[in-house]
Amino acid sequence: IQKMPEFKGDEKYYLGIENYNPTEEDSVAANNFLIENNAYYYFSIRNWTNLNNFTVIKKFGLVTIYKRT
Repeated sequence: IQKMPEFKGDEKYYLGIENYNPTEEDSVAANNFLIENNAYYYFSIRNWTNLNNFTVIKKFGLVTIYKRT
């Protein structure tokens, strides 16, 4: 288990970005990070637009659980 960074452009941030709204490019970077780190499940409070290798398996409140496909 590890903290997922937030991606903004070509940068990674581990302390959080205020009012963060991920772009398509940020979602691709997040997807690549998860693949590179062998993630099979991912819990998120972000609305990712493009996690190509993951599907939503459960959503409750602000939390979404993704599973690698």
